[in-house]
Amino acid sequence: MPRYNPREPRPNPEVKEILDCIKRTHADLQRADTHTQRRGYARILKAHLEMLDGEPETFTDLQPGKVDWSRRLDGPDLRERARMTEESPFDTPGETNGDFFFYADGGYVSLLYRGEVVDPYQIPLMHRYGPWSSSLEKLYASAAPTTHHFTDPEMLRRFVGSKGNPHRQNQFWLLPDPRGLQGGGSMLLKTYATQGNAIKAADRLGEQLDIRFVVAVPRIAFLNR
Repeated sequence: MPRYNPREPRPNPEVKEILDCIKRTHADLQRADTHTQRRGYARILKAHLEMLDGEPETFTDLQPGKVDWSRRLDGPDLRERARMTEESPFDTPGETNGDFFFYADGGYVSLLYRGEVVDPYQIPLMHRYGPWSSSLEKLYASAAPTTHHFTDPEMLRRFVGSKGNPHRQNQFWLLPDPRGLQGGGSMLLKTYATQGNAIKAADRLGEQLDIRFVVAVPRIAFLNR
């Protein structure tokens, strides 16, 4: 089976699903006993046909351009407890140390802060972003800036493969730039046992996809329950 290429068109799966609905509804229409039933199935069939008419034949998952970084962790409650900068973890390439950021389920990412790592438990409203929150230390960002985005973030997971075990100790996380994913959020894409392997993956994927990737290590995690 050929490797999935996000730059090449793939069949739209919605088309097959709508065609299956049309076939079933058409069969129900032919079996209808009364004209009232026929009219009901005809309306359903008309709706399916209109849906089919509005669907593209194919999708290309990796598209030129950046999207807005909309899932941003920010606000007075964060800035009161962490020395926030105006720089995102994805702005500057290369290795770094002493730079931290918050990450929450749903792909929410904060700006960088410096100094000592801050426990997410100390942020009063962190629970609104999801059950798990983490303070991560940024270690590395790939060289090329983000110039493309995935229209479906789950197709990036398909391209990369299994993400590993994020809750195992001493794992290095790989996160994509939120501006490279439709919806404007990041994700825990994959974990690695060594920093070197994580950096190699960030560089390789950055070159392949024209999206910047960050390698980070969790310092403190908190379950908001």
